Amino acid sequence: MNRHLLRIGFAMVVAVASAFLPGLASAQQEQTIRVGTLKLIHGITLYFYQQFAPEGVTVEVVPYESPTDGKNAVATGTVHFGIFGLAAATLGGSLGEPVVIVGGATNRGMAVVSGKDSDINTIAEA
Repeated sequence: MNRHLLRIGFAMVVAVASAFLPGLASAQQEQTIRVGTLKLIHGITLYFYQQFAPEGVTVEVVPYESPTDGKNAVATGTVHFGIFGLAAATLGGSLGEPVVIVGGATNRGMAVVSGKDSDINTIAEA
């Protein structure tokens, strides 16, 4: 796997998660970022993010069976954010569920999804 792409991906994870976890940059405090993904090869990159995590930051990957399960985990706060099927997130958001599509993932077949109240609507805002 291309290490450069993994570093870019993890930088995005830290940027997005920093909005969810105040004080993430503080090395004195242990932080855990809970990230949801599907039990598919598309979600494998999240399992490598711990290699690039700053000291004191733990990346906990929570696997889900379906995009809807993952989207629901974001909506309920079970995970800080996740990479799931774009269709499930779009449909959930259109029905008023508290999720936001932050950006595309895995060649745009999946999406980075955050909670509606997270103040993150784009990767640039992270």
